[in-house]
Amino acid sequence: MAVRDHFRLDVLQRQAAQVQELDAELAQLERLRMLEEEGAAGTCPNCSTPYGRGAGFCSKCGTQLVETVLSP
Repeated sequence: MAVRDHFRLDVLQRQAAQVQELDAELAQLERLRMLEEEGAAGTCPNCSTPYGRGAGFCSKCGTQLVETVLSP
């Protein structure tokens, strides 16, 4: 990658892209582990805070978690 103060940017960019992919996979696994440990029903689509079954709104950001359906 580095030879006499010369960096191969193409190699660095490829490696950085691989690190980003692995980091995203790790974050997803951490979210799944947290859900299992806390017994949560899911995570908020806005801030990724876990919420329990029956929650209508996120406790952290207030995002609506369940769509309301109006009967005709």
